[in-house]
Amino acid sequence: MLTRVVTFFSVGVFTLACLAGVGRAAEAPKKESGQQKWAVLVGVDDYANAGKLRYCGADQRALRDRLLAAGFPGDQVVLLEDGAKESRYRPSRLNIKRQIEQVLGFAEENDVVVLGFSGHGTQIGRQSYLVPNDGDPGDASSLVPLDEVYDQLQACAASVKLVFVDACRNDTVPGGRRSADPSEGARALARSLQDARLPEGVVLFNSCAPGEISWEDESFGHGVFMHYVLEGLDGDAETSGDGAVSINELRTYTALRTKKHVAKQFNGSQRPFLRADADGELLDFALLPVTGGRAGQVVENSIGMKLVRIKAGQFEMGSNESKEERPVHLVRITKPFLMGQTEVTQAQFERVMRSTPWRGNVYVKDGPEVAASYVSWDDAADFCRKLTEAERQAGKLPAGRSYRLPTEAEWEYACRAGTKTEYSFGDDEGLLGDHAWWGGIIGDGNAKTELYAHEVGRKKPNPWTLHDMHGNVYEWCSDWYDEDYYARSPEVDPKGPDFAGSFRVVRGGSWYGFPVYCRSAFRDFVTPASRFYFIGFRVVCELE
Repeated sequence: MLTRVVTFFSVGVFTLACLAGVGRAAEAPKKESGQQKWAVLVGVDDYANAGKLRYCGADQRALRDRLLAAGFPGDQVVLLEDGAKESRYRPSRLNIKRQIEQVLGFAEENDVVVLGFSGHGTQIGRQSYLVPNDGDPGDASSLVPLDEVYDQLQACAASVKLVFVDACRNDTVPGGRRSADPSEGARALARSLQDARLPEGVVLFNSCAPGEISWEDESFGHGVFMHYVLEGLDGDAETSGDGAVSINELRTYTALRTKKHVAKQFNGSQRPFLRADADGELLDFALLPVTGGRAGQVVENSIGMKLVRIKAGQFEMGSNESKEERPVHLVRITKPFLMGQTEVTQAQFERVMRSTPWRGNVYVKDGPEVAASYVSWDDAADFCRKLTEAERQAGKLPAGRSYRLPTEAEWEYACRAGTKTEYSFGDDEGLLGDHAWWGGIIGDGNAKTELYAHEVGRKKPNPWTLHDMHGNVYEWCSDWYDEDYYARSPEVDPKGPDFAGSFRVVRGGSWYGFPVYCRSAFRDFVTPASRFYFIGFRVVCELE
């Protein structure tokens, strides 16, 4: 069988990001029959003798999350990173070499092996090196020779060997400041990678051409190249319809978007390229199954609930309309998730909870597709817990994933669906009736003669195919409410105040009231035990 080594390289400071989950394989675990997957993943930001980096660890952790979500086992993978509790899992020269040697030695024929390194790289003479956290870029004896890694890969018995090298940075000066141009060592390394004879079966993907900078974008929290790699692995790169991202698909997606983003955002040049010393079929090799499906894909769970895959990304949260919506601030959602395409219906709620809290109350229309109402926050949270248990028992939900209420940030991110306007359809309040039930009791809307929650999915969806994000019923979020929270909200995956307050957040407005309540940024709050005819909920399901 052809031995395959797939390698993606970059310039100067670079990342060998591995295609596997995370775990600690310091000792050979018990072998099971069939193909096994092994990996060593290394991320270095904190250097003793080189400029400190910012996003190597973040890149590796983000890639790790996607790989775990794709089903890679965690007990046959070593993670070496800054700050590891055990010293043997910190990214020193000795630890990196030892773990690579061990894992490659464990692998047998038909196995898959992945190696990863994220950090500085350099060249001394004609030799290329990885720089561990205790390495000196000018002292070859303190570094990890790349040729040595190649030799070990070629000697390994595994049939498929994947090394994903992603170079996203050029912070080669002390303090992590970006140098104006690549260092001479970085240029030499890039030229050597471009010109060197590749080992048999190697595919080389460079994040930029010699002489170029591998740009970072602080708003991504990653290098630009790595950001698009992660998006591609999320499913955006998949075009063949086979449910997996191939090397060629990832190359095409990442190279084009990296080039365009750097040109537009930084007026710079960054041109990822691929080299291969292998037969053409290797370009079609499937790196990963798509994590949860392509962005925007609709899936259906065991109770017939449809959920839309929402990709990771960033947006500007809040507005200047009122004090509790200020300040407008950048939020990054770092993990993709599934969100109910509609609000939870009466039929879905009754099936899971065996109860009908809306029945016999005022302002109610009975019907299986009507949004469930008279649901407290505690009811909604209990629904999520019971649905999680049922899905796991049915074998539909892996351990570690669960259903829950969306955070307020996830809710607004999904509601806006990439827009910055008052509503997901624009700023024209006159169009609200096409997208929402509103104004039944206060206001003069399309629910004026139908004073109840309506059937879900009857109005136009937002750009991400989510229905009723505006109007129909208010939707519970997981967060406690704090009027001033936005002033101190973290940028990354905010979860609301860390104290137990008196109120929980509700979002989206309802059939009851004015259009202003239906705006994407509008925040409201209710005591968690309350049950009202205009409050319901929708769920999210974790993908990682």
